Amino acid sequence: MVAAAVGLLVYLLGAVALAADGLTDSAVASDVVVVLGNKVRADGSPAPRLAARLDAAVAVYEAGLAEHIIVSGGVGRSGYDEATVMAAYLAAAGIDAERIVIDGAGVNTRATAENAAAIMTPVGGSPQSWRRSSSMCHVADWPSNRQESNR
Repeated sequence: MVAAAVGLLVYLLGAVALAADGLTDSAVASDVVVVLGNKVRADGSPAPRLAARLDAAVAVYEAGLAEHIIVSGGVGRSGYDEATVMAAYLAAAGIDAERIVIDGAGVNTRATAENAAAIMTPVGGSPQSWRRSSSMCHVADWPSNRQESNR
């Protein structure tokens, strides 16, 4: 009985810590914001979770905390390329298309992290010299996304 109570307490403390960290905004100035893909509806519009990520990226951009946005995703079950849908959503929200970088090969968090790192690394006269990035994800995704981004 005591072991079960201790286990439940540890679980609850972990859940509270995760929620507190995930629900706390800590937007800081970055060279680029990376928006991880998520579900696109059958009609080609972003699902609510993806729309929330994109809205957060727009807010960061409009606050002057980043000058570029990388959208990363693959082709989902709906048949739409998540990154292309995200770019269109951002453009409709007033973000200049030249400020949006599309990564259509971000099929999972690890691929997105690796692709974003490659995009941010100047190669052969590339104009990018980005060193700092922020990512937009949902609180429920936070543990796996942070783990992949820190590799």
